[in-house]
Amino acid sequence: MPYAIHLPNSNNGIEFGDYKRNDESKEFINRINRYKNELNSLKPICYIIHPESGDIEFSIMNIEKLKIRPLALENMPKIGIHGEKLLGYDLNSLNLFFNRINYLEFCFDINHAIKAAISMKKDYLSFIKEFLEFKKPILFHISGGSLSIEIDEHLSLEEGQYNLSEIKKILFNYDCNINLTFETPRNYERKINDDLENMEIFQKTDY
Repeated sequence: MPYAIHLPNSNNGIEFGDYKRNDESKEFINRINRYKNELNSLKPICYIIHPESGDIEFSIMNIEKLKIRPLALENMPKIGIHGEKLLGYDLNSLNLFFNRINYLEFCFDINHAIKAAISMKKDYLSFIKEFLEFKKPILFHISGGSLSIEIDEHLSLEEGQYNLSEIKKILFNYDCNINLTFETPRNYERKINDDLENMEIFQKTDY
């Protein structure tokens, strides 16, 4: 079964663009590179990283130091859960990463794109299309969310307010076979039942 590995992010103290957290980032980068052969032997779809917040040039410089492949940058909402302004929420800033790091893959988080569109007062369906025209993703992420909140929520598809039918139409008209990860909440007592229900909701949605 294909799988991806998500590397730690700001919730774990890793903030590539933050000078104040550079000691933590440096330690993390060194640890990853020390085990790069073992990690690369796992052969995931990709290793996913967040650009996070702070200085974009500093973030790029730190990401360039990681020696695992394939490495995929995930797009972000504009505003983080602590109110911080995040990097990589729009095409212009993402382009800086991909132009500088030519081997960098793209993990397209649909929910993050919608949240960024809400912040920028843009039509979220058109914004999703812009991302797909910008760069071919190696992986999709999807979850539910409210259209009145710009902060990331990761709700189930059933709880969300997104037009799932139109989103599914956009994805199915995109002529590529790309894996889709459901980043929806799970009650661990129910084991994988919540995951299966979200997959079923997606499968049964007409488009």
